[in-house]
Amino acid sequence: MGIFDIFSTKPAEEAAAARKRGLTQGFGEASKYLTQGADKAAGYYGQAGAGYDPAIERITRGYDAYSDAAGVNGPGGYDRARSNFQTGPGYQFAMDQGLEAAKRASGGVYSGGLLDELGPAGPEPEDLADLRRILYGLHAILRLHFAQEEEAYLSLLTEPGRAGTQERAAAG
Repeated sequence: MGIFDIFSTKPAEEAAAARKRGLTQGFGEASKYLTQGADKAAGYYGQAGAGYDPAIERITRGYDAYSDAAGVNGPGGYDRARSNFQTGPGYQFAMDQGLEAAKRASGGVYSGGLLDELGPAGPEPEDLADLRRILYGLHAILRLHFAQEEEAYLSLLTEPGRAGTQERAAAG
C-alpha cells in the first residue's frame, strides 16, 4: 500500500460493484417471490370465481328459456320452450284432469243428450238454462286449465325457493 493509494478509486469501485451485485441478487430473489405470489393469487382468483359458476349457469339457462319463450331464438327456441313446458312437472296430470273434467261437463252435450234433443229451430227457452250451465262449466274448466298451464310454465322460469305466481299475487 503506497502513499497514493488513498487517492485511488478502487475501494469505491469495489464497494459499488458489491452493492450492485447485492441489489441484483436481491432483485432476482424478490422477483422470484413476487412471481410465486402472483401465481398463487391467480390460482385463488380462479377458485373464488369457480364458486359462481353454478349460479351463472342457472342464470344462463333461465335467460335462454325466457328468450325461447319470448320467440327471440326463432322456431328452434319456440320448439324448446314448448318441449320444456310440456315436460314440466305436473303438465300431463293437469292435462288429464282438465280433459276428464271437460268430458264430464260436456257429457250431456256430446253423448246424445241436449244437442240431440234440440230441434232444427234451436234451443227452447227451457233449454237455455241447461246450455248456460254447461257453457259456464266449460268456461270454468278452460280458465282452470289455462291457469294451470301458466303456473306450470312460470314454474320453469322461477328458481326453487322464490315466490311463484300465486305467492306473488297473494303478496299483492
